[in-house]
Amino acid sequence: MTDRNVRQISPSPKDGAEQHALPFSTFARHANIVLLGDPGAGKSHLFRESAVASGGRYLTARAFLNIPAFPPHAVLFIDALDEQRAGRGDRGTADTIVQKLFAAAPAKVRISCRIVDWLGESDLAAFQPYFEHSGDAVVLSLERLTPEEQRAVLAAQGMTAEAGAFIQEAQARGLAAFLENPRNLIMLVEAVKTGSWPATRNELFRLSTRLLLSEPSDEHARTGGGVYSVDELRETAGAICAARLISDVAGISLLDRYGDADIPSYRSLGFLDVAKSQAALGRRAFEAGPVPESVDYAHRTTAEFLGAEWLAGRIRAGLPLGRVQALMGVEGRPAPELRGLHAWLACFLPEQADQLIEADPYGVLTYGDAGSLSPTSRRRLLDALGRLSARDPWFRAGHRRSPGIGALAQPDMVEVFRAVLNSPSANFGLRSVVVDALAEGMPLPVLKDDLAAVVTRGESPFAERMGAVLALLRLGPDAKALVCEIYRERPPEGDDPSLRLRAVIVTQLYGDSFGPEDVAQLMGDILAAPTEVTTGTLWPISRLISLADIPRVLDRFEPIERNLRSDLERRNLWEVAAAFEQLLLTALEQPEPELNAVSVWGWLRVWRSFRDGYGGARDKNVREALHQRPVLLRVIAEHSLPPSRPTARSGRRFSNYARPRRSRSSPNYFLSGFSLICRRSNRAAPGGSSSTSWHSASPTTSPRCAHRRFSPSCSAGATRRMTSAPCGIERCHARFPNSFSRGGHTSPVNRMTIRTRARNP
Repeated sequence: MTDRNVRQISPSPKDGAEQHALPFSTFARHANIVLLGDPGAGKSHLFRESAVASGGRYLTARAFLNIPAFPPHAVLFIDALDEQRAGRGDRGTADTIVQKLFAAAPAKVRISCRIVDWLGESDLAAFQPYFEHSGDAVVLSLERLTPEEQRAVLAAQGMTAEAGAFIQEAQARGLAAFLENPRNLIMLVEAVKTGSWPATRNELFRLSTRLLLSEPSDEHARTGGGVYSVDELRETAGAICAARLISDVAGISLLDRYGDADIPSYRSLGFLDVAKSQAALGRRAFEAGPVPESVDYAHRTTAEFLGAEWLAGRIRAGLPLGRVQALMGVEGRPAPELRGLHAWLACFLPEQADQLIEADPYGVLTYGDAGSLSPTSRRRLLDALGRLSARDPWFRAGHRRSPGIGALAQPDMVEVFRAVLNSPSANFGLRSVVVDALAEGMPLPVLKDDLAAVVTRGESPFAERMGAVLALLRLGPDAKALVCEIYRERPPEGDDPSLRLRAVIVTQLYGDSFGPEDVAQLMGDILAAPTEVTTGTLWPISRLISLADIPRVLDRFEPIERNLRSDLERRNLWEVAAAFEQLLLTALEQPEPELNAVSVWGWLRVWRSFRDGYGGARDKNVREALHQRPVLLRVIAEHSLPPSRPTARSGRRFSNYARPRRSRSSPNYFLSGFSLICRRSNRAAPGGSSSTSWHSASPTTSPRCAHRRFSPSCSAGATRRMTSAPCGIERCHARFPNSFSRGGHTSPVNRMTIRTRARNP
């Protein structure tokens, strides 16, 4: 994969809009990018591929600081900022990198860091002097693998035909979380190829490291370092990894001499057997280092696992835990780049787990494996997270979807989770951990009613209620039916969190329990809501609706009269208008199926009425889409624009707009005339005759269709009025049975004469 989806987290939009996932390449225009991601998420791979594609240069933060000079105007991809820092209080590394950037003067800069080790505004402030000097900057979060990306990773591992079956089997075994992280997915593939499916993250890493330390070549296994088995090399490899991580060197030299301080020789580890060290460094757990004749770990997560396993053995043999903690951090708390090593120690040392958990509870949850902890330690971990949340309510800000959080959901945690979900004193940070663990980890059906209570609890934050919905939908048909019941039977609420929650439910169950009518209903409710909704609420839904369903949504709307637009919340109008416009463009841009001209005319009138109060309308896109459908355009023009006769009020200008009847393939002429018609036909005057479309005068009931339409045109303005009207081509024939035949019959839209009372334009 040469591109991945990312989500912009800074700068955040001023209007509170939700940021949506976009390909990393779409941000290439920015001068400065900070890319954040979980361990093994693919930051380094993405940087390497992007550097090749753009002609840039990939290097680690350490290498960037050590290389004296760079070609002018280079594009630099600086990887692993977190591996270069000395601790969370370390501002020196960022300052040094900023000074070096000023000296190097690259054209563009991309910096990567583990998301839990990025210090948010503090780090951004450290880089701000350079960013302000060199251009704009964005902070991006690397998204989890999509199903398509998962298949691409599997194909790269030689699983093309079997990819779908592999994904289904992993999901059935409760290993879906391993599919969303590239490193975990690759390790899972390698483990399964041995004939064994791991049940926990601990088992996955144990199997994968065993494969990485094995000798794949039978020829090499007979001579030299290949004669050593995995068990003989495991301890040696763990010692090398622990020393490499704690000392924070750049690599390990394969030369016999002792090398330098940055890349010491493997012989500097005098307590290890030299032959075994050489053999371990030649296995796949290590790869070529930053300079010739040097190596480094293949991936940091596997090095952390092996290093922690070796350290746990030394501690059991008498090495004081306090001394190890002093080497790894300050006052028992690990430095950011050593949180993974520290977290695995809690799994390998159950007798010391409580002390390690208390030092860094979120690190243990994120980097380690809560599923391999004892039930007592899991409960201790949840308690420690509660205390952390009380001290720092935003400790999960920017990285809520941690890949390891689901491991906390185990059957022995049911009563503890229930107590947290129903406790009025539990803070949001702790409740969000529980809800997200249930949404990510093992399904626990016994908590169905407790989760439903969270969904219906209006005072709970939106993120918590959304997590409860996602957790419920994983509990089987009964829980899914309960979610639908909550949606349909509870009175609609017009507040922003409730409307966003309804949008989440419809998005998750569209095509199953919900359809286009529910989407239209939700759009109508948002349009009529008395409070503003978050921008982007309808964005995911508008991408789900199939071409066949789009007309069933668009047909439900009528133009908004001009004198009623001021009664609507402007942001809500924009939100619905943007979704309507996206659906309209999607329908127009597809060559198939053939669209009903009368319906399209109605959609365009609604779109135009939105446009008058919505600044984001895209006339150019609509024109281009109509250009691709000349036949449709001719039919619309023939049945919509009035004859070419100037009137006292419209004059020559209006006559010119009828030219599409003669130049029938010009969307520019058509939309110009269409705009004038809509401005006049949508203008309502109190006490006077207002312009109406042909379908607004159609019968209120139809034997062929009971379709309902939305129009916020009651006296209250913002209240939705629902009427019944025929839909599609049947709607036309219900009132004008022969309207589309030539030879004297009048077009239904031509009968829609502009009946405004006489007044100055």
